[in-house]
Amino acid sequence: MFTLGCAALAVVATWIATRHGPGMSPDSVTYLSAARNLAAGHGYADFTGQALTTFPPGYPALVAVLHVLGLSIATGARLVNAVSFGAVVLLAGVLIRRHTSSRAVTLGATALVAVSPALINIASTAWSETLFSALVLAFLLALEDGIAPGTPARALGAAGVLAGLAFLVRYAGLSLLAVGALTIAAGAYRHGLRTVARRLGVFLGAGSVLPGLWILRNAASGSRFLLGPRVAAPESWRSFLDRFLGGVQGLFTPGGSIGNVAVVAVVLGVAALGLSAALTPHRTRRGTWWRSRLMPLVAYVVVYSGVVISAGKTAGASVDQRIAAPVYVPALILVVTLVDRLAVRAQAGGSQRRWVASAPAFALVAVLAYGGSSAVAFASQAWNDGRTPRGYTRQNSDRFQLVNSVETLSRRALVATNRPWTLFEATGREPIVASPGQVAPELALIPILVSQLASQSCTRPVYLAWFRSAAQWPFTPAQLSADLDLDLVQQLRDGALYSVQPKVPDCPRPLAAARQDTPDPGSS
Repeated sequence: MFTLGCAALAVVATWIATRHGPGMSPDSVTYLSAARNLAAGHGYADFTGQALTTFPPGYPALVAVLHVLGLSIATGARLVNAVSFGAVVLLAGVLIRRHTSSRAVTLGATALVAVSPALINIASTAWSETLFSALVLAFLLALEDGIAPGTPARALGAAGVLAGLAFLVRYAGLSLLAVGALTIAAGAYRHGLRTVARRLGVFLGAGSVLPGLWILRNAASGSRFLLGPRVAAPESWRSFLDRFLGGVQGLFTPGGSIGNVAVVAVVLGVAALGLSAALTPHRTRRGTWWRSRLMPLVAYVVVYSGVVISAGKTAGASVDQRIAAPVYVPALILVVTLVDRLAVRAQAGGSQRRWVASAPAFALVAVLAYGGSSAVAFASQAWNDGRTPRGYTRQNSDRFQLVNSVETLSRRALVATNRPWTLFEATGREPIVASPGQVAPELALIPILVSQLASQSCTRPVYLAWFRSAAQWPFTPAQLSADLDLDLVQQLRDGALYSVQPKVPDCPRPLAAARQDTPDPGSS
């Protein structure tokens, strides 16, 4: 009942934190536009009108289903994240109970997951990490059951399917196939290569179906990139390691000076327990099965961390606290398991040293301080997140004059812009494409080519909406004018609107129709 209560708290807190809508980022806009197109029967495409390969379809598909059932797109995203956060807490509680012997430790660690400030911040934004984290924990549970002694090989099929589903939510789910393969090989090698091959075949066979089908879909979609734009980043490997470790640190730090003090207290408490266990005689020999059951957790933390850092360097993927979030619960379970084992060993030793005997009590006080700090930060985060609309919302875009100008254009018009996510959220029109530029690391949209922009003018009016601030592409209107005719339509406080035509038209141009679609320069 306590675990269910913690899960309910996570659901309610997420609902409160998103009461004015979920937080929005560029990725969120892409996700929700894809969900809208799925629900409308337009296929898996984003607001550019092109097939989406940058992100897998799992999260938008769930939001689309809820939209078809009658919820708004924003409410569907809120519900998916709230339920996913509750599932994270439930599955974490099961895993913690499986690996610890103390009920107090189990309840305390489950509560820590439920009141994590970092997790509520991620769950209150329209991102896929919370759903992905729930699938990761379900996968780890299934894998632990699959490698248990005497378990038939077919039991590993469930872990494989969950790995495939995780891939459909985040491409980083491919790391779960590596985690499963390493864990199965390490656990079954004593039984011979034939056993290893049979168990790996079941797991990898079940886990590769969904990723394989989706990769085939992307290959046939006509997109220039199989899994979205991937460009190596110029920074050093060390910088990405530092980013990842900084993200992990943020996950475990409740925030503020009190939170930092609490983290230091927890570290000291664990260290005291470790020293206490080291100085007391180890009179009993425990079995090794609990260690082998930890293999999936350890393998996941190591492999996922390596995949994230490598993807940041070699493919230009983001590396920050949000991307590190799926490591939080597995890493916390490993720490809690260590604390539980050290406490059991220290108490069993019967040491006569007073300071050693008091180590478990000190560790308990430290954890309570950490939990209290987390709970305060959690409540503050949930309440503050829900006070006003956040990020890319229509309410936050009303100040842009350029938005109003774009809204007057013909619905047939193609609009290129250096702020595509802002413009789409403010207008809701499609297609809006990223203005021409180079594909850069951490870029979730593929900029349109100059040649494509020119060719589109053969069949529809084409415009460039150029915002003066927050430009994310290096090709300015002055640079684009070398290859395109940019006719100024409106000069505004926050940017400019241009009509786009090729310098040397390759097709008949309906100039009269184009002029009819052009707004009056004095309308603003």
